[in-house]
Amino acid sequence: MKKKLSKEELKLLVRFIQKRGFVELDIQLEILDHFACKVEEILSEEPNLALSDAMARAHASFGVMGFSTIVDSYLNGIQVSFLRTLKSEFFHFMKSLQGQLLLIAYVFVYILIVQNANLKLMQWFLVGSLLTNFILTIIVLNKGWKKRKLSIRLSSFNGIIFPFYILVFNLSMQMISHINSGFLMDIKWRGGVIILLLWVMSVVSCIVERIIEKELLRLQKDEILA
Repeated sequence: MKKKLSKEELKLLVRFIQKRGFVELDIQLEILDHFACKVEEILSEEPNLALSDAMARAHASFGVMGFSTIVDSYLNGIQVSFLRTLKSEFFHFMKSLQGQLLLIAYVFVYILIVQNANLKLMQWFLVGSLLTNFILTIIVLNKGWKKRKLSIRLSSFNGIIFPFYILVFNLSMQMISHINSGFLMDIKWRGGVIILLLWVMSVVSCIVERIIEKELLRLQKDEILA
């Protein structure tokens, strides 16, 4: 008969995992899934074996690297998973009233500022939009930073989001420099690209908050790790 671990026994497995230095809750859940299956398999074959001995034997079965092989595999899929989630949340957001109003606002800005080549207003808009998006993003990601030990996924967000923000910032600064120096070649084309990127930045700032909230809620609902 196949052994099924109880909730209390699963908590003992979690403590075993924690003692090996894995503090992020999502990492613990990923390891627990594999670890519990192996322990149950061993106990099904040897019902009289002590749980502690079964855990030691199960841990040894993962090889000299122990749980690290599970973690490496999990980490490799994190960014792919996040980008997939980002894509899904993007389409969901664009169907909402907030998303549609944001798009209309940026189209209006493009027509008013870029098409009319209102260079002074363009400078102010670029600076204001960058500062606003930066502040909003810091506020949103601060939720993840404060609870970064809850999920290693939250730490991975920064590695994807900030390089994109740095790119937009650099392009915007170049545009402002060109305006100040009087270099106005392709100003409408360049301005259009930057407005588009700023819109994407604004959308990402909105949907990342939703992703973080869902991730934290998913982990905090788990009774085993509570």
